[in-house]
Amino acid sequence: MEPNQKKTSSKDLLKYSGMAFEMAAFLLIGMLAGKYLDKYFHTSKPYFLLSLSILMLTLYMIRLVKDVSKK
Repeated sequence: MEPNQKKTSSKDLLKYSGMAFEMAAFLLIGMLAGKYLDKYFHTSKPYFLLSLSILMLTLYMIRLVKDVSKK
């Protein structure tokens, strides 16, 4: 393996691990906001929790596709 190739693979590793943490952050924000809204509106089931979690995950996937397709 050439040194330049090793540098590229470690750069890719950092990029993709960063994406994983971003996805976790997006999902966590959606979950916390949904939990807060469910408590605020006194819903019997976690409608906001589920909908905001799915929405944030969908938004992140759209962002991910745009970011990866730039290459």
